[in-house]
Amino acid sequence: MKKVLFVSSDSSCTSGAFRCMSKLCELLMTEGEYYPIVVLPKKGNGEEILKKAGIEYKIIRSFNWVERITDHISLLVLCRRIIKITLNFFAIMRLNEYVRKNDISLIHINTSGTYIGAKVAVANNIPFIWHIRECVDLDHNKRLFCKGSYNLINKANKIICVSKYVYNHFCNLLDSKKMTVIYDGIDVRDYYNERNKLFSDRIVKFLSIGNMNSNKGQEYVIEAAIELSRRTKDFHLLVVGDGKKKKMLKAMAANHKKYISFMDAREDVLELFKNSDVFIMSSKAEGFGRTTIEAMLGGCLLLGTDSGATPELVRDGETGFLYKYDNSYELSLLMEKVVEEREKLFDVVMSGQKEALDKYNAYIDMKNIVNEYNKLS
Repeated sequence: MKKVLFVSSDSSCTSGAFRCMSKLCELLMTEGEYYPIVVLPKKGNGEEILKKAGIEYKIIRSFNWVERITDHISLLVLCRRIIKITLNFFAIMRLNEYVRKNDISLIHINTSGTYIGAKVAVANNIPFIWHIRECVDLDHNKRLFCKGSYNLINKANKIICVSKYVYNHFCNLLDSKKMTVIYDGIDVRDYYNERNKLFSDRIVKFLSIGNMNSNKGQEYVIEAAIELSRRTKDFHLLVVGDGKKKKMLKAMAANHKKYISFMDAREDVLELFKNSDVFIMSSKAEGFGRTTIEAMLGGCLLLGTDSGATPELVRDGETGFLYKYDNSYELSLLMEKVVEEREKLFDVVMSGQKEALDKYNAYIDMKNIVNEYNKLS
């Protein structure tokens, strides 16, 4: 059995990238051809996921190579870079020793946020795959700060992008001949909710989940709900998440508590989907949109922005509906349509759920990635 070393950029159970990696590792173990080992950059609650699945892992303290775009190149920023690079030098030494002792056949870097695995792969002539799950700048307002970062990524034997959107964002910066698109897969057993009926109450329940940071678009959802409240009383919007913009968002909705409520981030999102009719994916630049697929599997009607990777996941009018990212009035009209025409929309929900089951399932994702592994063997 060949050993694959996964190098993760985080250790959080709420990270979509971490959950996708963990599920991939779990499925690889059941297939038996490749044995996964995970390297974490620090301790975190994601360890429980790995322990529960019986996935071997090791913690090697390391740091990412990203910084905020808004960070001006000051002495403080330069010092921060130097400290990270210096500490990562020692992390690379530790990882290099671990790789040599454990006869690693392949290295799989889980996101664009970490590079220590690439340094070790190049030094030991080990084939490696780089999984790019985000645009970095458009979705996180960040940049890679190391000189020659894209040259290092180009040394990968294969670069996997999680959507055409991510592929198109990087194809002029990276070697497009090495790039391919493999959509993330979700464990359908964890999120599938069989629905026999939608809109069981007079009140249509809208749901928004996500980090409350730049480009996530919750402010437009709240504006749309406020606009909608002037035309109908038969709805409620639940906004779930945490982040820098939460205080501002709650202030926006302060005079509309009858129609808009908030909840802190939570892990059991399936229960939220079960108790909602409509999910709104409001982000401007989703690299993939794991929560979009989870909501479709959970049996929610999907309303999503016409930007990022969302249009790849949602076919407008067939498996959900799309609206312009920053147009709250357009979204309010779409929400009003849902309230008024709810009886006609169950087929759209079922089509969305079926497409999520057929196309974005974790087993298919694993098979596609194993196919890439086999090409490098």
